[in-house]
Amino acid sequence: MLQSQPAGANERIVINVSGLYFETWSWTLGRFPNTLLGNPLKRKKYFDYIHNEYFFERHRQSFEAILFYYQSNGRFLIRPLNVSSEVFFDEIVFFELGAEAIDRYKKDEGFLIDKEANLRDLPRNPIQRSIWL
Repeated sequence: MLQSQPAGANERIVINVSGLYFETWSWTLGRFPNTLLGNPLKRKKYFDYIHNEYFFERHRQSFEAILFYYQSNGRFLIRPLNVSSEVFFDEIVFFELGAEAIDRYKKDEGFLIDKEANLRDLPRNPIQRSIWL
């Protein structure tokens, strides 16, 4: 028998990330309507009608920080110490947190984000440019 439809505007949402369960309110996610979790149409394809939950086969430790980003109204996006920057970056991209969150994360991690400055500093020789890139 099928369970209820995905949660509405003020309902509790259960998110299963590779067997680890999280709960939050739909309005918490809805504050970021352009993200995967914040947009009901985008997240609908991950809804498991049998278990009445959203299921993601993703990195568990990263998701706790991703969810905290939503719960802190976008103020905090902090990579857990035991998660590599590459893995965490992949999760930010997967959950579609957006360019602003990505740029802030890169800045916090010490990555260069000024693309124009980087391109000006590249060697003109095509082989050296390729190696640099």
